[in-house]
Amino acid sequence: PFTVSERILQKVWWQQAFAPGGLRTMSGKPLVVYHPGRWNKQEGPDFIGARLEIDGEAIAGDVEVHFKLADWVQHGHGEDPAFKHVILHALMYPDPSGRRTATTLEGRAPEVFVMGHFLNEDLENFANDEALREMETALSSPWVEAFLRCPLDERLAALQAGARHRWAQKRSFAAKRLAKTDWAAACHQCFLEVMGYRRNRAPMGRIALEHSLRDFSKSGEFAIDEVYDKHREEWRLAGLRPANHPKLRLKQYRQICQNAPDWPERVRQCFEACLDGAVTEDLAAFAKTRAYRRKSGMRNVRQTIGKEIFGGMLNGPRLDTLIVDALLPLLDASGCGGAATCWEHWFPGDTPNHQKAFLRAAALAGENTTLVHSNGLNQGAIELFLKSQAS
Repeated sequence: PFTVSERILQKVWWQQAFAPGGLRTMSGKPLVVYHPGRWNKQEGPDFIGARLEIDGEAIAGDVEVHFKLADWVQHGHGEDPAFKHVILHALMYPDPSGRRTATTLEGRAPEVFVMGHFLNEDLENFANDEALREMETALSSPWVEAFLRCPLDERLAALQAGARHRWAQKRSFAAKRLAKTDWAAACHQCFLEVMGYRRNRAPMGRIALEHSLRDFSKSGEFAIDEVYDKHREEWRLAGLRPANHPKLRLKQYRQICQNAPDWPERVRQCFEACLDGAVTEDLAAFAKTRAYRRKSGMRNVRQTIGKEIFGGMLNGPRLDTLIVDALLPLLDASGCGGAATCWEHWFPGDTPNHQKAFLRAAALAGENTTLVHSNGLNQGAIELFLKSQAS
């Protein structure tokens, strides 16, 4: 449950953002993409003149991209002659009914390729990365210029609305996760996903499902090298800082679990104390961030979690990213009240410089504003850029 447009799916196809290894259609035929086609941003198929090889046969034609198979019928492509040359229907998700085909006007059924089975990172990360890339060059774009000309209160209202939309999505996802597992297992899964950063989040998530918190907590040597090697083909290491290497992060997490095998419960107790001590009724606006942090003892909570529970192996913006992307939504979904306000006022997690520049121009500089950089402002900015991509 997150904001993403069909244009993002088109970017996935255009960039061929798939994990290493062979691609296959839904019918099991090997697929090779020699050229994804010309991106068509007018009427007709999404990509024109693609060159593919399907089951060893070279084929040229058009590619249509959708979320699900039913979109083909809902958009009327089966009666549209412009789609008669479609040779591949690229979907994000398989049809839940098990259907495998959609037909053209001539009754031909293009091969179906489920992109979601082959992504090199999850779709939310891909969409967020695209929004951040747009921020790098978009400060002079027409919509940003128009936005910055709006009065400050309108800008803040738009940022807060965007932040609350993203909170609702993250909270919904957390509730779905907790419906399938318990608090400790959910925290374990989220921790490893965050330790993978965007580029290695997917294999870290799979390791969390394969090896429990108890496995990592065992006093003996948990074989990190073997766990890492099992996913050797999945790691994305090019340009990675040594400190962020997934094998090192796995070893650090093992140390955290062995030192504090009950870390999820200890973290929960820290936040319950924080939320109980905060006055939330009149502290919902961004202008109240300083007051909220002071009344809730947020800095002390952050220090306790980072230093005492995690032993300094996760701190700074990466710790904040774990808290805002995973722990606070999970807390709220588990029935701990006040987490939404805490989430908005929490310290910003990993924030690229161009995102900081946008927020300085939009809210944090000039006009005698006393606002401070918060997670809520970060989330609101990301949502604005995601919406701009969909328009």
